[in-house]
Amino acid sequence: MVIENPHLRGESRSASLVLPESILQGIKEGRELGDEMARLTGIQDIKHQGGAIGVFTGGKLTRTSVYYQALLLALVPFHNPIYSQPS
Repeated sequence: MVIENPHLRGESRSASLVLPESILQGIKEGRELGDEMARLTGIQDIKHQGGAIGVFTGGKLTRTSVYYQALLLALVPFHNPIYSQPS
């Protein structure tokens, strides 16, 4: 995730996990993660229901929760003056 203006740039990324080989195989064959997760779980439109992260963590994390953390971390330079000081 990148947030920037002409003077500052904040960068971060969300958490990630290694997907099971059976899902990776489907992706390698050209299918989308959502389609593979629907096949595995029976949940349609899973990205709006916690995503693969939600399924694999038993709901302890969701797509939204990990993107929220990435957003907060990307905003750090905008809330801490040390980032705008000359080096």
